[in-house]
Amino acid sequence: MKTLKKTLFTLIFAVTFISYQTIQAQQNNWTHFRGSKLNGISEETHAPIHWNDSTNIRWKTDLKGKGWSSPVVFGDQVWLTTATDDGKKMNGICMDFKTGKVIYELLLFSPDSVQSKHLISEGRELKILAENKLPGEVYATPAILRNTILLRTDKSLYCIGSK
Repeated sequence: MKTLKKTLFTLIFAVTFISYQTIQAQQNNWTHFRGSKLNGISEETHAPIHWNDSTNIRWKTDLKGKGWSSPVVFGDQVWLTTATDDGKKMNGICMDFKTGKVIYELLLFSPDSVQSKHLISEGRELKILAENKLPGEVYATPAILRNTILLRTDKSLYCIGSK
């Protein structure tokens, strides 16, 4: 009976520890489109709300091709996708969170045919919380974590935060 209690206690402890570690990892990362909780809400309290092309930019990485994917962050890696201008090759790009240096660029797939795209508006009312003063157009949801904002324009990825 003591062995069963000890095993049960060990199992409960292990599950609790792993669950806690998973929750902590999710809070330090931006693991999905619209954030780790999939709701587009960041719990960051010290992310910058003012920036332009010379203020609060930690780094900027120019990107090849075009794309509108939101950055995904896990650990010190930032992942996003791009496509060639003709849409015939889709790539995944991994960058260093601290420097913006490209670590990997992988061909994910080449579609048999290319379709046109549409843009739709979300929600009925929009509230301006901050204003982008960077060159280029923004189509992706920003990732907001670790007191920074990762903002994707049509040609670059910016890491916005105090230097």
